[in-house]
Amino acid sequence: GKLLYAEQQCMGRCGAMATRALGHRAQGAAGVQHLDPHLRQTLLWIVNFASDRMPRLIKLRDERPPVLVFTDGACETGEDRITSCGGIIYEPGQQTETFGFRIPNDIADSWSSGSSKQVIGQAELYPVLVAKKCWAPRLAGRRVIFFIDNDSARFALIRMFSPVSASRDILWQVAHVDMLSRAASWYARVASASNPADGPNRLDFALVTQRWGAVRVYPELPDLSSSIRPE
Repeated sequence: GKLLYAEQQCMGRCGAMATRALGHRAQGAAGVQHLDPHLRQTLLWIVNFASDRMPRLIKLRDERPPVLVFTDGACETGEDRITSCGGIIYEPGQQTETFGFRIPNDIADSWSSGSSKQVIGQAELYPVLVAKKCWAPRLAGRRVIFFIDNDSARFALIRMFSPVSASRDILWQVAHVDMLSRAASWYARVASASNPADGPNRLDFALVTQRWGAVRVYPELPDLSSSIRPE
């Protein structure tokens, strides 16, 4: 009951991390007494998140236009799998910036080490986290529209939940970054052919630098191993 109240009245979608895990447990096999790793991991996360959470600040009016962020990810399967991602930030009157890089093999391999071998969902989520961390000063307290061309990743960010543990590791860090920045994020769909982050995702920056005057930045990659895990 307290977790449900926290989700609906205080934490917003971030509280869904715990309530969905408890709901799944409540509908499971009768007579089960132990905490499975997923539920224990989620409860540890929500306790730490609630302890660190700052007071919520809601602005009733902001004359500034929303910041636009486009992200994209890709995974080319084959003998030598290449996983990459890219992003662009656009704000009227401010410098447009972009990033794009090949995701290190150790990170991509960790995504496929579980039951699911598909990593495209994580490849689409990861640049959103990178963008939020890289451009945190510009996003602080702002309304931000994230344009994503993958519905699986977009729905995971809207619900702030995923049944895939690798995706949850990313979402938990997204929740912490949002807590610190106090940004109001909206996740919208963009068709792949209309996504300007497609070029940087393929390490092709010609179009965004020529048309938008974008400057390439080199963000520090988030450490996904810092997510809370069961002992």
